[in-house]
Amino acid sequence: MRPMDAARAPSESGGWQTIGHSAARLYLQRSHEAGRIAHAYLITGPDQVGKRTLALDLARLVNCRPTPDMFGDDLRPPCGRCGPCDRISRDVHADIKVIDPHTPIRGVSTGTRESTEKEDAARTLISINHIREMEHDVHLNPFEGGRRVIIFDGADRMSPDGAGWNALLKTLEEPPEQ
Repeated sequence: MRPMDAARAPSESGGWQTIGHSAARLYLQRSHEAGRIAHAYLITGPDQVGKRTLALDLARLVNCRPTPDMFGDDLRPPCGRCGPCDRISRDVHADIKVIDPHTPIRGVSTGTRESTEKEDAARTLISINHIREMEHDVHLNPFEGGRRVIIFDGADRMSPDGAGWNALLKTLEEPPEQ
């Protein structure tokens, strides 16, 4: 087995990358199997416990297209092997967006590319512009099929002026049809 194949081989927990949190994984897996995935989840906890990883696993779960393994058995989503699972793992899936304070904002530029990149890196809060961009994105149909997933990594670092929170709450209260 080549090193890349070993890295992509699913573990005992399938394609789940989350370590531990078996109750949360089981809840999400059963909700998915029952066709009862909610339109929003709030994943909380201390820093570095796997919140972002669990959110990405949920994105893999709802977008996975498992194919039979070499024995003809279907893998349970997330399989970790199909195209959508692979693209989510490599952070190149068109329908999955992770927003944190350093996420570049489309259409907002104050100068050269270098100065804009420095501003993105120096930003410490999720701004109203991030929320506006998200509001635009959630109303688009998924490009790759499956479901569009927006992950706020560090929602506690949203701008304290309240405008971002209000805009986000409106979207959560009235989600677009999928």
